[in-house]
Amino acid sequence: MFPRPGTAPRAIGLALALALATLAGGCGRNEPKANAAEAQADNLISAGNNVGAAQMLLKAIAYDGNNADRWVKLGRVRRDLGQPALAAEAFQQAFDLDPANIEAMQNLAVLYIAGRQFEAAKRVVDPLLSLSPNDIAGVLATGAIAYYEERYPEALKTADEMIQLAPDAKEGYVLKAHVLEKTGRAAEGARLLEKQMAVMPPDADLAEQLLQLYRSTGNLQGVRSIAIRLATLKPDDPRYQLESLRAYQAKGAIEDRERVTARLLQRYRDNPSVLGAVADFWIQAFPPEQAAQRISGAAAAANNMTKAALVGRLIRMGALAEASNVLGPIATQKVTRDNVDLQAMLASLLMAQGKAAAARDRAEQTLAFDGGNDVALLTRARAALALKAYDKALTDAQTIVAQDPSNEAAALLIADIYAAQGNDILASSAYADAQSAVPRSIGPVKARTAWLVRRNRASEAAQIAGLFARQVNRNDAWSLYEAMCHAADDPICLMQARSRGGTSPQ
Repeated sequence: MFPRPGTAPRAIGLALALALATLAGGCGRNEPKANAAEAQADNLISAGNNVGAAQMLLKAIAYDGNNADRWVKLGRVRRDLGQPALAAEAFQQAFDLDPANIEAMQNLAVLYIAGRQFEAAKRVVDPLLSLSPNDIAGVLATGAIAYYEERYPEALKTADEMIQLAPDAKEGYVLKAHVLEKTGRAAEGARLLEKQMAVMPPDADLAEQLLQLYRSTGNLQGVRSIAIRLATLKPDDPRYQLESLRAYQAKGAIEDRERVTARLLQRYRDNPSVLGAVADFWIQAFPPEQAAQRISGAAAAANNMTKAALVGRLIRMGALAEASNVLGPIATQKVTRDNVDLQAMLASLLMAQGKAAAARDRAEQTLAFDGGNDVALLTRARAALALKAYDKALTDAQTIVAQDPSNEAAALLIADIYAAQGNDILASSAYADAQSAVPRSIGPVKARTAWLVRRNRASEAAQIAGLFARQVNRNDAWSLYEAMCHAADDPICLMQARSRGGTSPQ
């Protein structure tokens, strides 16, 4: 485990309030009741009922809140329930009652680091290490604090100390690998974790850390290998099932690819995010006709929300006939809660077919039922632009961006509206804003550079494309840069684009 940002522990919660109330009433005569409630909690913990155990422990604490061990027990239960803030609160109460409680300090060190509460962690780590100089949790927290504060030599020294203290534990190796990554030695860090994965039992967290390092170094072969392993280690996490699809495709392992695909389609049939990602994979992996056929088939078996997400892909890829087949049944239906997303997609389809007035009318019917539907708002804005109703188009597009600043299509539409009006100053600013909102997406860069070329500003377009290519270091970005250099008729620029800045694109 490597600490990640989380939620800061709450200062005072229900448990503390109950404890304080108990102190006011005198706890001595309530001790038998507290012990009985705690005994019930112990039985619930043994039975695996941590939710019930937490309730009984709170009841015990309400009778007697001065027992540090009882707070520790509550902290363990909260931790195991995946409630880090509540767990930290309980362990903090134990620590306040018993400043020498090692278990409370160990857990607080880990929880505060995970929540990036470094100052709070330091207040716990110092007494912990003074009582137990080689305590693993304390040493790990010390290294993590040094890492997050960018004191990398100290973090590296601590990581080596961790490895010496606990050579069979992963934490020291993970910390060292990330320090190596931050100091320009990511490949060395990856090799360190590779070695550990070879000798340790299967560990999903260790595999995730190695996957991050492989991505950092552009090791596609490593990414694919770890993706397949993570798909096995975390069979219930669709992210790694999707990663394995791409890995199997690259390896030419067709049977494995189809096996994973079938599992995703069956298990996540009504999940728009997962099936949308599967559709995106098909669009990348297959010829357009085949991809459209697969997406249409998946849409036929999905619920309406997922069907809408899949139809959106069909429309964007220009498979309008397939999209029309899926949406056909709702064309004569009234807008309802169940079909509102499909009605919005029908408006989008009409717009893609060049039927601006019909698209506007369908979008307005949808918006009369769901005024915040972003697909309908975007379609109405596009229809208004096509009909040269610029003010209406701008109002709808700006409404979407106000709700979701990362909505790439709406941000670009604002720029397109200004461009259609001939307002070069506002158009230039809007295209730049769209690119800033999604800095790693090539869509806004393509739109921005195309507009600049149309305005006879190809040299500027080449500069923008070059900066983007160096930033993301991807094949599509370098190809765009080369095209802009051609448009600018700049041989030096072209030479730089073709040499890819002396880098290896990922």
